[in-house]
Amino acid sequence: YWNVREEHRKAQREGRYLGVAITLYVDRNSFGWESATVRVEPTGKVAVYTGSSPHGQGEETSFAQIVADELGVDIDEVTIIHGDTLAIPMGWGTGGSRSLTVGGSAIILACREIKEKARRIAAHLLEANTEDIVYEDGRVYVRDMPERGLTLKEIAEKAYSGAVPMEEMGMQVTRYWNNSGFFTSYGAHGVVVEIDPETWVVKILKAVLVDDCGRVVNPLLVEGQVVGGAAQAVGEVLYEEIPYSEDGQPLVTTLSDYPVPTALEIPNFATYTIETQSNSPLGSKGVGESGTIGFLPALINAIQDALAVKGVELSRIPATPSYLFELIKDIP
Repeated sequence: YWNVREEHRKAQREGRYLGVAITLYVDRNSFGWESATVRVEPTGKVAVYTGSSPHGQGEETSFAQIVADELGVDIDEVTIIHGDTLAIPMGWGTGGSRSLTVGGSAIILACREIKEKARRIAAHLLEANTEDIVYEDGRVYVRDMPERGLTLKEIAEKAYSGAVPMEEMGMQVTRYWNNSGFFTSYGAHGVVVEIDPETWVVKILKAVLVDDCGRVVNPLLVEGQVVGGAAQAVGEVLYEEIPYSEDGQPLVTTLSDYPVPTALEIPNFATYTIETQSNSPLGSKGVGESGTIGFLPALINAIQDALAVKGVELSRIPATPSYLFELIKDIP
């Protein structure tokens, strides 16, 4: 940061408009409750019915990862079902940076109960005490005697056959998890910009995003969420505008007139995560809105920093070239 500050002072002496800013943010999220039903079929395949309803965040993948890790099965054997009100238990859907944490916690609790039932069935079949049964990597065996064991598929077959009279038939569990409060994600986003004194176009030279979203289940999905939110911030701060004529008519009526940023306008973001786990069963926190929450004010303040030498203040966004030119045109 201090190296960039020195470069900032040097740029001012050279008549360049270089700006730098860092934003620290706090985001409350992961509120409410969610439901999950986990069913192990006699074939060993696992069906998961979740009240969360992903719409592009990638929870189908992360939910499947949670189940595969917890039950020790291949991720290709896991199917996630959502959005079908005839098939799934009651749920909240999605929103508020809560789907993975709240929905995933309900799923992991259901998986753990499946494992406990598998241990009880295995204890009966292997003629051992339940306390001596170990569940590990999709297999259940007698402690210190791994050769005496059964796979989850073999246990599921027995569960649906009625061979274990003291257990309810089948391998299906429905669980709910309720967060009585909320969790807090936080982070720091930094950006360096330079404004062209001829065209007044803002160029993002460097952008660094550091976010703490608790336990990271899928790093690629987290990066996509953060970068996607930051890309939205770029659009709002630099491009997207709906102006009106003096008589109140909108001057932008189609997407051909509304400048949504493309990959050419989005910078290469350097992203980093910190994992301070929450007290949810999954240990995660929300990240879906972090990119917008942190990067938008950082970008605005960096532009303001670049123009500080002119003694002007931004009073609106987007900071389009025409607006920046009007802002400083009469200042020597």
